[in-house]
Order: sequence, then C-alpha cells, then structure tokens
Amino acid sequence: MSRKKARDTVVKILYSADVNEDFSKGFFQKQIESYKDSDLNPQDMELNEDEEEFASSILEGFSNNKDKIDSLISKHLKDWDISRIGRVDLAILRVSVYEIAFREDIPINVIINEAIENAKLYCRDDSYKFINGVLGSVVEEERE
Repeated sequence: MSRKKARDTVVKILYSADVNEDFSKGFFQKQIESYKDSDLNPQDMELNEDEEEFASSILEGFSNNKDKIDSLISKHLKDWDISRIGRVDLAILRVSVYEIAFREDIPINVIINEAIENAKLYCRDDSYKFINGVLGSVVEEERE
C-alpha cells in the first residue's frame, strides 16, 4: 500500500471540495469512487483497496473535525488569515494537521516530509517553507 499515493489523492479531493464548497461525506465518497474507476480517472491514479481505505479514513476524520483543524491552522498563521492561503496549500495543511492532531500512529517526520513533497510538486516555489513553518508550530503544540 502506498500511503503517499492515498495522501496525494486526499489533497486533490480536499482541493476539489474547497473549489466546489462541498465538504460533505457524500462528496468525498463520490470523489474516492472516481479514483477507483479508470474511465473517470485518466491520470492512472487508481487506488487499491488499502489506499482507498486509508484515504477514506483521512477524509472521514477531516470531515468530523474540519472546524478544529481549520482553527489549528488559523491559530498558527503569523499575520495571515486562512482565507488568504492558496487552495492547494490549504488542502496540504488540512491533511497534515489532521494527521498531527488525530493520528498518533503516523510519525511526525513522515507527515511533514510528505506535506513538503506535495508542496514542492503542486505549489509555488516557496510554499513548502510556509507549510513547514505552520506544521512545525502545530507539532509543538499538539504533540508535546
């Protein structure tokens, strides 16, 4: 199983949810289904059963805790408002902050490394520094 692939998928789904202003569990399930169907998923990013289960667990955890996750992100922004964060950056932060705050079974270094890798892949040149700073601050508070 590739948790990296599952996280990458969740970032895309959270981005799509933000654009569509729909964070419902139904929307998330429909998106997960599209990653299981190669006709709907031309990028060959099909999820296997384990990846689907992991991605679904993150989406459900996020859905159940969206307000707390967004509050944690907001709390650790320096002179920024959450509404000013780019949608992709925010999707990466949401996945990572969920894992930091609610998934103690995942090592911090894995969470942060994968967030930085996704930021380097999908965001502006310096976004990874911003994301790393916010996550570092969240880790200090949440996992003391």
